Amino acid sequence: MFFSKIYKSWEGIQEEKYKRILLGFDTDLLAKAFSGRVLDMGSGSGFFEKFLEEQGFNLSKWICLDPDSDMLKESGFQNMLGDGNRLPFKSKSFDCIVCLDSIHLIREDFFWVLKPEGFTLVSLFYNPGNLKEKRRFLKERMKNMETVKEFQIEGRENEIFILARKR
Repeated sequence: MFFSKIYKSWEGIQEEKYKRILLGFDTDLLAKAFSGRVLDMGSGSGFFEKFLEEQGFNLSKWICLDPDSDMLKESGFQNMLGDGNRLPFKSKSFDCIVCLDSIHLIREDFFWVLKPEGFTLVSLFYNPGNLKEKRRFLKERMKNMETVKEFQIEGRENEIFILARKR
């Protein structure tokens, strides 16, 4: 895929974003959210996982799902080739779902694989002209979730982040 060929050049940009995520969220809260079985939908080459490992997070129960086999090969984590619109898991099988930079590609409901009281960390990029529209899109997708924390970052990439808990 074309995307996998250019994605590697974004690693530094992504790392800066991840540092800002840790600043935006309480590290203990993220550790709690990430402590169980976690599904990263759209994990790509595993940049987020590598960053979290370097910060001391235990990722032994993470599954990285991506439709691009070339990107998964570079990851080095527990990988699964797949599409977020056709999840091959049992109901309520994850304690947390991470969906950074890819929720706009997932049309189907994926919360059915999340356990009650489970966490979801999502992000969506925006530009100054569509911030309200993108926030509304995220809120609609997360309507059955209780928002724990929401913030946005501005820079080379502008993104909205929401950490939510299943009711």
